[in-house]
Amino acid sequence: MLEKERLGKIVVLGCGGYMGQRYIRVLLEAGVNRDSVIGVDIDSKNLQSVAEKYPVLLYTTKLEEALKHNPEIAVVVVNSTAHLQVIKQC
Repeated sequence: MLEKERLGKIVVLGCGGYMGQRYIRVLLEAGVNRDSVIGVDIDSKNLQSVAEKYPVLLYTTKLEEALKHNPEIAVVVVNSTAHLQVIKQC
């Protein structure tokens, strides 16, 4: 069972694509606070599109910026060829 009151920040890496947006939607529908979600995508146009659908605390093109918020959970939804590189940065 999801204990929402215990969750810290959640970073969604690759939030601008179909699956990233789906993860954000599911997190919000599950009751995760909007200000707990941080969306990261290297494409600023993707960020703008997802921010219009799901306004959250922060969207950024830089993983380093998101990590400054000390997320406890990372959802990696980038292209599979970049998974390991992104995970190592977390």
